Parts: sequence; structure tokens; C-alpha cells
Amino acid sequence: MKRILMILTLIASILAAPTAMAQETTGDEVGFFDPATGLWSMPGQEPFYFGNPGDKPISCDWNGDGIASVGQYRDSTGFLYLSNDNSTGMADTSIFYGIPGDRPICGDWNGDGIDTIGIYRNSENLFYLRNSNTQGVADEVYSIGLWNGGVPFAGDFDGDGVDTVGVMDPNTGYWQFGNRGGGFDQEGYFGTGADDLVFGDWDGDGDDDFGIYRHADGAFHLSTHGDTADLVLSAPADGRVVMSGNWLGEGGLQAFGNDLPIEPKPIPVVNDNPTPAVPSPDWVPTSPGGTADSGLSIPTSGVTAYPGDDLNSLVRGAGVGATIILHPGTYYGQTIEPLFNQTIVGHGAVLDGRGTAKYAIKSRNDAANVRIVGLEVKNYAPGKHHGAVDFRSTEYHGGGFGPQTNWILEDMNVHHNYGDGVFVGDGGRLYNVVSTDNHWLGLGAHGRNIGVFGGEVARNSRGLSDGDVNDHAGGIKFVKVEDVVISGLYSHDNGGPGIWFDITARDVIIENSLATDNQRNGIFYEISYDAVIRNNTLLRNGWGDPGYVNGDPWLWGTGILIGTSRNVTVENNYIADSAGGIAIHDMPHRQGERFDVQPWYRDGRDYAGIDNVVRDNTVINSGRTGAAAGGDDAWSAAAFDRNTFVSNDYLGGEFWWRNSGGRFYGESYTWNEWLAAGNGSGGSILSVAPPVP
Repeated sequence: MKRILMILTLIASILAAPTAMAQETTGDEVGFFDPATGLWSMPGQEPFYFGNPGDKPISCDWNGDGIASVGQYRDSTGFLYLSNDNSTGMADTSIFYGIPGDRPICGDWNGDGIDTIGIYRNSENLFYLRNSNTQGVADEVYSIGLWNGGVPFAGDFDGDGVDTVGVMDPNTGYWQFGNRGGGFDQEGYFGTGADDLVFGDWDGDGDDDFGIYRHADGAFHLSTHGDTADLVLSAPADGRVVMSGNWLGEGGLQAFGNDLPIEPKPIPVVNDNPTPAVPSPDWVPTSPGGTADSGLSIPTSGVTAYPGDDLNSLVRGAGVGATIILHPGTYYGQTIEPLFNQTIVGHGAVLDGRGTAKYAIKSRNDAANVRIVGLEVKNYAPGKHHGAVDFRSTEYHGGGFGPQTNWILEDMNVHHNYGDGVFVGDGGRLYNVVSTDNHWLGLGAHGRNIGVFGGEVARNSRGLSDGDVNDHAGGIKFVKVEDVVISGLYSHDNGGPGIWFDITARDVIIENSLATDNQRNGIFYEISYDAVIRNNTLLRNGWGDPGYVNGDPWLWGTGILIGTSRNVTVENNYIADSAGGIAIHDMPHRQGERFDVQPWYRDGRDYAGIDNVVRDNTVINSGRTGAAAGGDDAWSAAAFDRNTFVSNDYLGGEFWWRNSGGRFYGESYTWNEWLAAGNGSGGSILSVAPPVP
């Protein structure tokens, strides 16, 4: 193992910026990211926002066009969001990779000219590198670095077209960078522990060089020849994170003198209607491989079952903690009640209820830590409010929560059941579960700490009466839940809403999902609290909603409907060709209504359509957007005074708001009237529809 000690000393008296760097073509630049606001600042263009406050930034050439563009890693979900241009907008690529707490890095790990994703897991001193910007397991895993809290970096330090990773000790400025297979090639010092390390090809010669940003003097000190800094660029010292990348594609740093053309970050403006806080569930996905799966290996051995066996007797006889492997084939009329910590694997196995058996898989005595992989389930008859696969610890009608059962369902196909497909309980995780063509819901849930990652719900609740749809229908309906993440779900062609939360739901995230061609709203968040609905695409929803068909004033059939709920943020969604755009209700019959007296009861009544923020969405050819209220008190007036629509773009459609005479249902507004009501700030009327994300 080669160990070359490089002591790179910075002496302030000799740091001087040259007037130009000869023969530079496409070197890297330096800039900033503000983690408090999501603002990127780089030379040569206007600042722009990408990502959410608190995201971890990265910047690389994701598509091989020679220009670096931005990306973000979101700790709350383990998702990476990558953009192919440097502007405000939605991500071009969303990838579930790593686990919260990881540090993102990027580089060309295989020399194909395209930068790809990676993460550094400090708790293991391991890098997980992937050779494509897709979900999947790491192509390379190796260790380097000796420090708790080490800062990872990457660069092509020898000009061979392949990037290398390294780690710096933030306390001392000591760094190592590694070779494939572990260990490290080079080590040394550059700057001090108080400096921020930054790397880039400052002189365009094809290999990356060292640099630091020194907060004490507000300047970048960059080296182009490998020992001391020979280029100094002044920049605002205002606490932002330093970044580098070939963002301009030409000139690099030679175009700038001693002062980098970057403005200080904007002074925050006091907001009289603050954005609701983002829910932060106290659990995290557990997928170290980065795919929409549990991250757990699939057992290949255990107690083996064959068609014709009495499955439940075999499962109970196998005992606690056993693995049961179902041999491919069809198992008719059987119900399985797993025991604690059991795993059931059934790739190629089909549980067929023949329309007479009630449950395929049912929790028994709140058995916890059960994992079901690869089963197909069909033709069971659990009935309304029950799932063919059902692992609730309590019925939701009781209002309370049960113990954490923590079941995991993976790669399952649940279809054509007379009831709900799957009913999820406390601690449930679903990875790539497909639930289609069920008489009632695709997925139902009651409980807390629930996650749905990937998967599909389609053609459920078809042919039901309007009354039945109003009660219990659609792709999913989660009732009385807390701490829920829905991410990457495809919900389409259902006979009710695509995604529906109801009755005191709280701390919910719905993101990166696709809802299309559902009879009613694409996403419906009803009589609940505290949610973020973001980065979703909703197309052609709501056209079969009776409220829309009958033309009533309640703005039914929208892509997203916030129904008498509060403290919801709706951001960065794309809604097109739907009966309505984005709407907020404050319905009079909900006033004073309490299904459960919750500890967050406030403001004199449980439910109100207030304190919601709708921002940075795109609404295309989609009916009404706005708010409607039907009460005769101050609460209904607050539906207009305490909701905010800001920085949204529209093509076609109507705007709906209260008129000056005080009729609470609202009325259609022109764009100028919408602006005058305070709802158009930062947004625009489009002349051409942007492409579907």
C-alpha cells in the first residue's frame, strides 16, 4: 500500500490570486448552498432554490453532458433528488438509496463519463458506490478513514477519468483518499480543522486539486499545482455550505478576479403566515441497499411447505423465529397466523381463498416482527374494513393504538379479494406491494409508524355505489394514523380517491408518488392535521366525482383536496388534466365534530380548513383551484384568511375564493382578482404546458 505523506501548508503571506490561469478550458467553479433555505449560489447565473431546508447537497454531471448540476439527499426518507439543470424545479431523478444519517457523495466511479451516486456511512466507515443513477445495491463497497464524524470527499486526483473517495478529519484537516479494495493511497493536510475542504479541477488540466474555504477571512484558497494555495477568491462569509462543480461549462475560474461574483444570502423576510413544520416521523426506512425493499436478505432454507399441507399447523409447529419456505404452487382455502419473528417466503406460491376463506394471513395475539416475502394472494373474502392480509393489533373504530407489531411485506401481489387487499397495523412496512382489483380498498391502515415504499394500487373499489365510495373506497384509505410515509406509490384507476387519509391523521408525508385516472381526488387529506404532500404527479383524476359532475361549489374532483384539515403543506406537485386543481375545504358539518378527543385539540374545535400552505405547484388544464367554506362563523372566514397559495404556476382552470359580500362558498376569480386576494405571489399564468415530470 502506497503511503505518500503530503504536508500542504497554508501561509497567509504568500497566498495571492493570479490574474489568469493559462490554457484553462472547462475547469470547475466554487459556490455555496444555504441549508437553511435551499438556495444555491454559483457564479455566472442567478441564485435558485432546489431541495428543502435541511437537505444535504451534492453536485455532479448526472447525464454526461459535461455540465455539473445539483442534487440533494433527504435525511427524513433516505431519498436522493437529482436535477439535470441548475434551476428551481422538480427533480429529474428520485432514488431511494442509503439510510438517514448517511452522507451523499458523487463521482464517475467506472470511467464511463457519467457521474453517479454514492453514500458514506460514518458508523461503519464504509462507502457504498453505485455505477448508475438508479435504485439498487452498491456496485462497490469499501472502507477508508479513521475518524468518528469524518467528512467524505471524491475527485479524480490523477487524471485517469475515474474518481476516488477519501475522508477528512474535521478536527485537524488531516485527509486520506483511497484505492479500490480498501486502504488509502495518499494522506496529508490542507488547511485546518476550521476550514471547509473543497475539491475541483481549478485549472482545467483534467485532474482535481485541493482547496479550502476559510471562514475567518471569507475566501477560497485553491491549489492548482498540489502543494500551496495559489488562487484566492473572496466570497461572503455567511455560514453557507461550500460547493464545487463545472456549472458553466466554459472558462472556469479564470474569468473572475479576486472577488467571486456571488451575493450574500438574502436576509430572511418575516412571514405573517409561516409555513407549517415538516413532520418528522421517529422511525426511518431500513434499506441499506437503497432499493424499495427491506434491505434484508431473502432466506433460501427453512421449514418447507407444499401445496396440500395444512399451512397454519406447519407454521405453528415450526415455532417462534422460524423460516417457512412455500414451494411454488397453489394453496387453496388456507389461513396463516404467523408467530413472533417468523419469516414466510413464497416466490411462486399462491394463496387462493376460493371466495370462501376470510383471511389469507392474519395477525395472531399481536405477533410481532413477522416478514412475508413474495406471496400471491387472491380470492379471499374478508369483507369491508378487513384485509385479505390483515395485521392490525387493534380495530380503528376503538380510537386507540396497539403494540408495535412491525410486520414487513415485500414483493407481494394481492388481488381480486372481496374486501380490502391489505390492512396495515402499527409499525408496518410495505415494499413493492401490488394490491389490485379488490372489491374495497387496495390498502387500508390504522396505527402509527407506517411506511409504504413503491408498489401499486389499481382498479380497486370499482362499481361501488356513491355512498359506499364516500365511506370506504379507493386505492388506499388510512384512518386514525400517525407518523406515516407514502413514497413512490403508483395509484391508478381506482373507484374512489387514489390516496386518502381520514379522521385525525397526523405527521404524514406523501411524496414522489403517481396518482392517475382515479374516479375521485388524486390525493384527499380529510379532517386531519400536520402533513406534507410534495413532489407528486397527479393526472386525469376526479372526473367521476359526483360533486364535480353535479357542479356543486365544494371543488370536488381535484388533484389534491385538503378537506377541513389544518397545518398541511402542499408543494412541488404537478397536477394536469383533472376535474380540479388544488382545493381547501372548510365544511360546516365538521364544526365541533370529534371522533376522538385528541391531545392536539385547539382553537375551540377539532377540525378546520386553516393554516395550510400551497406553494411551488404546477396546475395544468385542471378546473378549479382555491378554497371554499360553508359556515357562517369566523372559522369559515378563516378558511380564506389563514390559508396561503404562493408561487404556483397555472395553465387554464379557474380560481375560487370568497367574494367581497361574504358568501362563504366562494366564487370564480380572474387571475387579477386572484392576485388581489393575495394568492398569486411568485406564480404565473403559463402559455405552454411544461412536460409531465
